[in-house]
Amino acid sequence: MINYLKNHPIRSVIYTIILTPVLMFVVYPGIKLINYAHLNYSGYCITKGRYFSDEERIQIAINSVLRSYPPIMERRQSGMLEFIKIENPIYYEDIEEFLELNENCCEVTTHGKEGYPRGLWNRLRGRTAVFVSVNYTVYYIDEDGIEREFKHSPYIAISNCGRPWNGI
Repeated sequence: MINYLKNHPIRSVIYTIILTPVLMFVVYPGIKLINYAHLNYSGYCITKGRYFSDEERIQIAINSVLRSYPPIMERRQSGMLEFIKIENPIYYEDIEEFLELNENCCEVTTHGKEGYPRGLWNRLRGRTAVFVSVNYTVYYIDEDGIEREFKHSPYIAISNCGRPWNGI
């Protein structure tokens, strides 16, 4: 009787009935999930169907800096860190002026400030493709009417699809 069932055609039908849903609902979605994670990890923007160039990422980072300009100035005085809001900033006219006054300002990196890594989870989710280091000069007029400046160097995290966020 056992030998009869081993070679019986009903056996292949049973396997087909059992294996087809397993393949459809477990294996195929698993492969899709692995592919999705791999594309995100590599920096691919799935919704736009492409990778962003370094030039595009730098433009995004500069636009982010200009939207939040001026930054809060940090000053260390007698061992204390002081945060100062700039009351009279001198704004950049546009991105071209920003680039003209801050030559070689930007660099695409794989780490944030002080070596902060992109992180596996952020890469798998597509939240952090790269960091862009933006080194620029902040111009302002102090309370005495004197034009002053200070250097500011934030790291802007750029997602796979070009969304900037504070990259720490």
